[in-house]
Order: sequence, then C-alpha cells, then structure tokens
Amino acid sequence: MLNKTINLYNFEELDKKVQEKVIETFREQNTFDFLEEDLRMLLDEKLEKEKIKVISNLELYYSLGYSQGDGACFIGFFDWKKYHIKITHSGNDYHHNSKNIYMYYYDENREDISEDEEIEADEKTYNEFEEIYCSICDYIEKSGYRIMEDENSEEAIIETIKSNEYTFRENGEMENA
Repeated sequence: MLNKTINLYNFEELDKKVQEKVIETFREQNTFDFLEEDLRMLLDEKLEKEKIKVISNLELYYSLGYSQGDGACFIGFFDWKKYHIKITHSGNDYHHNSKNIYMYYYDENREDISEDEEIEADEKTYNEFEEIYCSICDYIEKSGYRIMEDENSEEAIIETIKSNEYTFRENGEMENA
C-alpha cells in the first residue's frame, strides 16, 4: 500500500502569483449560471414599467461576448396601448435591430372594425414603440455586461472561493471535493 500526503491550502495561504492564477482560472471557467434568470427578471420589470403586456411566447435572446453583433432582443406577442404587437427575430445577431415588429390597432368598442380587419399602426406610434423596444434591449444588454463584470470581479471570485471553502494545491490547482 502506498500513502501519499498532499498539502492543501486555503486561498489566503497561496502565494500572490498563484492567487492571481486561481482568479484568472475562475474567470475563464465562469458560465454565468444565473445570467439568463437575472436578465429575464429585468426584462419582465421593464415590460411592466412600459405597460407592455406579454400575451405569449416571450423569448429573450442575447449574445454578450464583446463582439460585433452582440446585444439583446426579445420576441413574442404583446399588447400595448390599443395595439396587438408581434415581434419576430430577424438575422443571425441578437441586438435591438434584429427584429421585425408588426403592430395592429384594436378597439373592442368600435363597431366599424370587423374582427378580421387589421389596421396597421401609424408611423408615429410604430416609431414610439420601436424606441421603447430598443431602449429595453439596450438596457438588458448593458445590464448583462454589468452582471458579468460584477461576477468576474476579483472580490466576487474570492468571495465564491471562501464561501465554498475551496482548497488548492500549492500550484493553484483546485482539489476535488
């Protein structure tokens, strides 16, 4: 039988250079597990604030890799003011320009409009909604980057290491629990 002794260290006990290596490894391996949930919550709040009612099929798309074409957008069926709105995804990117918006006026109190008749929104109303839509998408994008930066901060990573009581070998390799 062969017995080996392995020295394990808490984060604070590691050499400063090894600590930096550990922090960088955590950054590289971060999967941002709660990002989608956080962004969806922010989207729900913004839609409610703008009085945009979700009817069905709300989906949030985002790409936050600091690359061209990155951003956030959402699709689905909505009611806003006196309009039914359908938003679809367009193209390969995920930003506020990656959408098609279809807006139709409705008024259940008007007798002169049949149920089958669709009246498109006027340009002013369409532009007003599109401006709101783009501001929501931009807010979600900026919030996503902020969440990622906060989660990748040195302070947040060290807090994660300490709260999970991770231990390391002298070279910074994390010991399997």
